[in-house]
Amino acid sequence: MIINSINYQCDVPSNYTKEILNDFTTKYLSKLNSYDIVDNETTSKLNLEFLNNDFNTNAFSQFCSLKRCNFQVKYSENSLQLGIIEITFNSSFDLKNAKRIVEESKRTNFKLKVLTKFIFLEKENSLIFVFSETPHNSLLCSFFDEIKGF
Repeated sequence: MIINSINYQCDVPSNYTKEILNDFTTKYLSKLNSYDIVDNETTSKLNLEFLNNDFNTNAFSQFCSLKRCNFQVKYSENSLQLGIIEITFNSSFDLKNAKRIVEESKRTNFKLKVLTKFIFLEKENSLIFVFSETPHNSLLCSFFDEIKGF
């Protein structure tokens, strides 16, 4: 489910995507009686093109490592969508530049026709986008509130 892409030699590998997913599975999905997970297949290239286009930049192309996952969880008669894009940079300049662009946008939603809320986190050399097209789902509301302090 987690896809890893390497752009060039990476000094610090990405590692927070798995931690976030484990947290979501342990604290939220485990409370459901039954559920199915459907992978929303995307490519690293599409993720980078999307971020660069959404923030009108090419700063994200300077990554050294990218981890991503995007899936739907179907349970009872409900469903939720969750995605994570973790971008790691070798250069603190590239990291700070990408972070500045996101912060200056002052947005918590991607520029899409479907409401797609994101939470933006910084950990060491990584920028992490946790996003959902179903942000009003009660499980995701709780999860988003919790990971803001990640």
